[in-house]
Amino acid sequence: MLEQIFTITILYINLIAIMNPMGVLPLYLSIIVDFSEEKKRSLALNATLVILGLLLLFTLFGNWILAFFKISVSSIRLGGGILLMAIAIEMLGGTPRTKQIEPEEAATVPIASPLIVGPGTIATLILFTTQYPIHLIILASLFSAITVYIFLRYADYIMKLMGKNALRALGRLMAIIIAAVAAEMIHLALQEWFQLSK
Repeated sequence: MLEQIFTITILYINLIAIMNPMGVLPLYLSIIVDFSEEKKRSLALNATLVILGLLLLFTLFGNWILAFFKISVSSIRLGGGILLMAIAIEMLGGTPRTKQIEPEEAATVPIASPLIVGPGTIATLILFTTQYPIHLIILASLFSAITVYIFLRYADYIMKLMGKNALRALGRLMAIIIAAVAAEMIHLALQEWFQLSK
C-alpha cells in the first residue's frame, strides 16, 4: 500500500512538473480578466475536463498508439526527452508559448492543450504505461487534473497572494525539474540503443 502511494506521488509530481499549471496562470489571467465569476468557474471546469480526458486517453491507449505507429519505447523516451528539454529551455527563457487566443475557445486551445497537456506530457504518459500499473497512472492523472482545476479556478487569488515574481520563480523551478527529467529520459534511451547495438 505504501509503495503504491509512493508511486502515485512520484507520477503526480512528474505530471505536475511537466504540465506546469502555475506557468500558465499569467496567460490564463489575461484571458479571464473581464469574465464574471460564473464564467471563470465554467472555463476552469471545462479546461480541467478536457485535460483529464486527454490524460486518460493517452494513459489507456498509450500502448496501442505505440503499436499502431510501430514506435519503440526507446524512441518515445528519446523523443519525449528532447521535447521536454525544449519546453524547459523555453520556460527558462520566458518565451511566450502562444499568441492571440479566442476567449470562448480558450478552455480547449491553448489552455488544455498544448499549454498544459502538450507533447511532453503525452510522451511521458505513454512512457509511464510501459513502466507502471495503469490504475496508478489514472489516479495520478486524476489528482493532477484536480490540482490544475484549483490553480485555474483560483488563479486571480493565487496571483494576488504570491505575486508575479514568486510565480515566475516557481515556473523556473519547474523548468529545472523538467530539464532533469528530460536528461534522464535521453540518457536511458541512448543507453538502451547502445546495448541493442552490441
